[in-house]
Amino acid sequence: MITTTENARELFKQKVKTYKNVTEGDILALVMIINKELKKHNKEGKATVCSLSLSKKINMKKKSNGSIENCYLRVNSHYFTAREAISFNNNGFIGFCDELDQSNTQPFLNAFEEWCCNNFDDDDEMEDEYMRTGY
Repeated sequence: MITTTENARELFKQKVKTYKNVTEGDILALVMIINKELKKHNKEGKATVCSLSLSKKINMKKKSNGSIENCYLRVNSHYFTAREAISFNNNGFIGFCDELDQSNTQPFLNAFEEWCCNNFDDDDEMEDEYMRTGY
C-alpha cells in the first residue's frame, strides 16, 4: 500500500508512464475506484470529517488523440466543496488532496494505486506507438 503522494507519483511513472496513455475512460475507471474507496473509508469511520464524496463534475481537457491534457477531480464534505482530490496538471505534476490531512488522503492514494496497477500494462507503449504510426 502506498502511503505518500511521492510514492503515488512514482508508481504512475512506472505503470502509466505518461498522460498520453490516459483517456477519458481511464479517468472514469479511476472515479469508480475512488468512490469505492471513499464508501469503505466513510463506513469504517476513518474520515476525520463526517464523510467525503467525490464531486460529480470532472474538469478535463483532452487532446485530439483522446488522451488527457489535464484533469481535475474534486472532493466534497459537509463543510467544504470542490477541494482537490486528484489533479493531473498541464505541466505533468499530479496533485493529491492538497487541503486534506493524511487520514482523508489515504483512500485517494489507495484508489490511485489500484487504478495504476490494474488498468495499465506494458502493452500501453505499443498501443501508443500504433496510434502514432498506424503500425
